[in-house]
Amino acid sequence: MIDAAELTAFKEALGLGEMPLAAFATDSRPEDGICAEKAHCILSVLHRARRKHTPAYFYRGQEFCPGGQLYINVVDEIPGLIPAYVSTGLEGAFEGERYCRSPEIVMGFLKAVKLDPDPRMYRVFKPIDLLAPGEEPEIIIFFETPDVLSGLYTLVQYTTGALNSVAAPWGSGCSGIYAWVRRFELDGAPKAVLAGFDVSARPFMGRAELSLAMPYAMFLDILASYRESFISTKSWATLKKRIVTARHEPE
Repeated sequence: MIDAAELTAFKEALGLGEMPLAAFATDSRPEDGICAEKAHCILSVLHRARRKHTPAYFYRGQEFCPGGQLYINVVDEIPGLIPAYVSTGLEGAFEGERYCRSPEIVMGFLKAVKLDPDPRMYRVFKPIDLLAPGEEPEIIIFFETPDVLSGLYTLVQYTTGALNSVAAPWGSGCSGIYAWVRRFELDGAPKAVLAGFDVSARPFMGRAELSLAMPYAMFLDILASYRESFISTKSWATLKKRIVTARHEPE
């Protein structure tokens, strides 16, 4: 379990606006947190949880966005209406979102991002400083402004030494904070995922905000090495001053 003082020091050094979320699967029902029923967008629920600094969770059999169910892996098969819904729609039934030209293109994406079935009942998204002993995150998710993200982005490269360690694959807002991160990691090529470009999810994010999600192991490496990075330079001090000033400006 990460020391609280260490998390606070990291938050201060990066100028984070909030603690990142820790995401994990479990069979233990959370004792508290937001669990919105019926057709809610995952990002809308997380938006509420972030504002209240409280956990949010979802479970197998719960009624919410079918795409979201797939991307956080609480269903084992691809819901049949997603390809038409994300693209052209279904005549006489519903309009499509028109994010892709055809259902076939959407199906190719779904097959690429789909995770192997995970029978665990719950998917929990919890501010990292609220983790209880024994809770082991799989993914760490930041929702931040471009200035802060520039620091996080650079730390990923600094820590991994890889030139393509951050990816921005196409997909929904929730696929970018869960499914894609797990997919890259399970395929043996762990990456941080820059997301938040989903038009439907944008209303549940700040106007000047995107997400960056990464495997927990990558975050631990960053936490162990960030003090020796550019964080100690005048370049970062200059940008951090703007980050802190922007906190007091209206959106």
